[in-house]
Amino acid sequence: MNILRYLDLQLSRATAWADGETDLLAVVLRSEIELRGWAEFVSESPEQAMRFLNEQVVIDAREIDQYMRKGFPTAAFAALPIVTNAKRVDPPRIGEAVDYDFKLCSKLIHPSALMINHPTVSKCCMGFESRSQ
Repeated sequence: MNILRYLDLQLSRATAWADGETDLLAVVLRSEIELRGWAEFVSESPEQAMRFLNEQVVIDAREIDQYMRKGFPTAAFAALPIVTNAKRVDPPRIGEAVDYDFKLCSKLIHPSALMINHPTVSKCCMGFESRSQ
């Protein structure tokens, strides 16, 4: 249900931002790609669903804690309990075209050399120019 709720949020953003900047649409598309991957992951088995619901949340919290401690080494933070030694699972991406879409979205979202030096290329890369003609 949480995946569907987040998908609904992303689809609302896609509708609202359809005529907006390409980087905003790239954020939505990349999130939708990840949501599809997580949906595939949790659909494989009840064990995978439990991994997503339990382990992945703990891993996310542990990673944030580690970066927080590195970023603010003199601050006093309460220790997080270590409840798992599990490693991060990245959501699967289905197909080469999806890998391309994900990488393209990443380039459009982040201040890459392409986006900084050639901002007009973004609409062409996402195929918007050909759709509007």
